[in-house]
Parts: sequence; C-alpha cells; structure tokens
Amino acid sequence: MQAAYIARRFGVFLLIVWLAGTLNFFLPRLSGQDPVRTKLLQQAALGGYVQGGIEEMTREYQQRFGLDKPLWHQYVTYLEGVARLDFNYSIANYPRTVRELIADETIINSNRRVVSFLPGSIFAFVRWASNDYGTVASRIDILRAITPGERYSTVPYVRPGAEILLRLAGWPRVEKVLQAIDAIEALGIDPADAAPEHWRHVHNRLSVNEVPRRYTQRRHQAWLHRRRVTL
Repeated sequence: MQAAYIARRFGVFLLIVWLAGTLNFFLPRLSGQDPVRTKLLQQAALGGYVQGGIEEMTREYQQRFGLDKPLWHQYVTYLEGVARLDFNYSIANYPRTVRELIADETIINSNRRVVSFLPGSIFAFVRWASNDYGTVASRIDILRAITPGERYSTVPYVRPGAEILLRLAGWPRVEKVLQAIDAIEALGIDPADAAPEHWRHVHNRLSVNEVPRRYTQRRHQAWLHRRRVTL
C-alpha cells in the first residue's frame, strides 16, 4: 500500500515536471518572435555596438542550438536535455553551458568574496560580459550604502540594496563615467568622497548624450562644508 502511494506520488511529480517543461518549450515559440535574434539585439544595445551582422550571428546560434531543426526534433532533444539536466548553451556566455553557469553560482571558492561598505559610503559596481563575438553587456552603477531603516532600491548582487546615484549601460557611456572618475582622481580627490549630487548630474547628462560638468576643487570644498554642517 505504501509503495503504491509513493509510486503514484512520484508519477504525479513526473507529470508536473513534464507539463512545466512542455509549457516552457512551447510558450516562447507561440509569441512568433525569434528569441535568439531578440536576445542578440538586446545585448548589442547594452554593449553600445552597432547592430551589424545580427542575421549571420542568429543563423550561427540557431544551428548550434538546433533551432534549424523541425519543431518535433527540437522538442525531443529538449526533453532529453532536461532529463539529463542539460540546458544547452547560454547565449550571453557562449560557449559556456547553462549547467556550468549554475555550478559556478553554487560552488564557493577562493575567488569569491563579499565586500561590505559602511552606511553612507559611495562605491561603484561594474558589470561586464563577453562572448566569442566581443562585448555583449557593460554596465556601471554608482551607489550609496544605506543606513538601517533607510529606503533603498534593489540592485543585483547588492544586499539588501542601495541608493542609486548613477546607473548607465553600454560601453560608450560606461567609458565616459570611468573618465569622469579618473578626472576626479587627477585632482587628488577620492571619487568615493565626491559629492553625491555630482554623480546624479553625470547620470542625467550622459543619459541624454550631453557632456557633464567637470568636478572641481571648489565644488568639492563646498560639499565638504555642507556635509559637516548636516552631520
């Protein structure tokens, strides 16, 4: 009796997994969009590059992922992969597989560390990714660590969150932010000590492709005096 119950529950579990996997396979295809081409266009936009050669890259990916095969063949291959926990290649991190990326996130090693910042500290967070075709994503966030009880925005990989002073994507804009940081360092000022309003200004100007004002010693001294008064 108990064995029959366990077998029945296991059968229901397999049925649910099969239904979920089937929906996951067919729903994106019902939209009528090419998921590979859409993803490549998004990555090209994030990377700040001209969207040239997309059709050739799309055909290459479709061939490598088996998307040029009949739908029934894709479905059978997909189910075989799910049964082996093999989810094929990652578009954003090609030629690495999804299984390799999941393993990287679950294995703790000496190359990973957690960095903490005191409340009120300002820090930059740069994210960059590439594949065989070059840079596919580049982003920079300049954030302020929050104090307990203070409202904050959620940011990937930052816990619990932070106040966002600047958030830009695409290499041309990211490069200009890095140049703005270098310019402040050239003044002998730690960019983390610069006025938060300056980074908001840089964000607003670069967001509309305008040149931001340069940070100066005079602006920095005004910020330091204002900070002492408000503490």
